Amino acid sequence: MKVFEPFKINQMELKNRMVVSAMVTNYCSEDGMATEKFIAYHEHKAKGGWGLIITEDYAVTPTAGGKIAAQIYHAGRETSSAITGEQPIGPFALKDPTMPETPREMTVEEIHELVEQFGDCARRAKEAGFDAVEVHGAHGYLIGAFASPFSNKRSDEYGGTIRNRARFAMEIIENIKEKCGKDYPVLYRMSAVEYVPGGLEIEESKILARLVEEAGADYIHCSQGVYASTHVIIPPSVVPRVAYVENAAEIKKVVDIPVIAVGRINDVEIAESVLQADKADLEDAIAKLEGKEIVTGVYEFDVLKHEEAKPNDDGTYEVTIQVPSITDTMEGIQLFVYSKDGTKKMVVIDPSKIDKKNKTLTVTLNDGDFFMVIADAK
Repeated sequence: MKVFEPFKINQMELKNRMVVSAMVTNYCSEDGMATEKFIAYHEHKAKGGWGLIITEDYAVTPTAGGKIAAQIYHAGRETSSAITGEQPIGPFALKDPTMPETPREMTVEEIHELVEQFGDCARRAKEAGFDAVEVHGAHGYLIGAFASPFSNKRSDEYGGTIRNRARFAMEIIENIKEKCGKDYPVLYRMSAVEYVPGGLEIEESKILARLVEEAGADYIHCSQGVYASTHVIIPPSVVPRVAYVENAAEIKKVVDIPVIAVGRINDVEIAESVLQADKADLEDAIAKLEGKEIVTGVYEFDVLKHEEAKPNDDGTYEVTIQVPSITDTMEGIQLFVYSKDGTKKMVVIDPSKIDKKNKTLTVTLNDGDFFMVIADAK
């Protein structure tokens, strides 16, 4: 299946096309330092088999074969002084409809200073061992706010035309490349459509995508929405699967770099269909599956790598697998299995075969099966 094929971004090689995008976990300390819980969360993601993990913090080191990228961003007007201790800033003194305060318009000198700070942040991420950085230009945060007519009403070189509104993002990418090297992958996340009156629409976003590619971005992570349209950033289960994939497909038509699609891509067969239709190059496949929560990424059972597997008379194998993500409170633990012939099935695990203390499952599989561990959604 194409979804499990290796993929390359600049000089970074991914073992498959499955991506975990950055998500707020609230696992860090109040002063922003990484905790053991936060590190373990990302280590378990890596052990689950994802090709690329994008973290919202900076103190994690990959240990299980996956690649890891640090997402870097500035909240801009989508925060408050109650959180930061100072008045929010933005491209223009225009209040976000979901936030309590009007931001202070940034001066050109402050913009230039922040460009340098983004570059310095990326350099530190590289020195810390991250395989890439993702510049967060989506969801109405500061970089995306500059790019969008919904929030940017400036009349200088950082406002007005789409190239002017994209200038902040372009200068940040160029600064990162200058400080980290041309071979260091820089990923750019954008909201292709913001779904608010006066916000970015797909045709302008296609121009924006070309401009950040021109600046040196190595791939586009195609999201959608701003805080005023949060329902499209975090689509509920009533939203059809792959509801926004056509936005990614439109972006992919105009750039020569890879594109990640996101939004209710929670079935590997659907993800494969998107890839086969050439609507995206990678899949952000984080979601709940038919009332189930995905506990791990995708494993492949290879009997040659599991000498302890016991053969059964019907040609299957009984094998005990280690699943570090299992917790004592998880219920309804099952396997979601994809066989080599393309069939998929849910496998209910006998409770006597689940050892939560030692975090193992004893299951029956065919050689070459792909599987994920799932549990009842909380």
